[in-house]
Amino acid sequence: MAWEIQELDWNRSQPPDKPKGSWFWALAIAVGLVLMGVGIAHAHSADRPELNDWLMAQRNQIDGVCCDGNDLVQLSDNQWRIQGDHYEVNWRGAWEEVPNYRLTKDPGNKFPTALLWVYKQHVQCFKPAFLW
Repeated sequence: MAWEIQELDWNRSQPPDKPKGSWFWALAIAVGLVLMGVGIAHAHSADRPELNDWLMAQRNQIDGVCCDGNDLVQLSDNQWRIQGDHYEVNWRGAWEEVPNYRLTKDPGNKFPTALLWVYKQHVQCFKPAFLW
């Protein structure tokens, strides 16, 4: 039985290489955490904070809470439409039907735009821009 003797490299002055790209993931995680904090800090409309209570009080037709403080999307005129007997919104790159029970109970809108509340990537409530 023959034994192999391995020579140790005692002259190595550098630590072993870290996996390439590990700095990228650390930076990506840090940026993601910062962006999450920014989203939480600017709940609703940063330029109209006096309307936060009104937004939080909105309910849909089945009395579902519309807002948790971070989920409001203000839609431009080309991001919503009436299609037959229902509304549709385009907020993730595709048109999505808004069931009538997702319309808000209060028909008034204090914003000049249509309002969409989203919960877990689904329409929770919708308020068209022209219902005063």
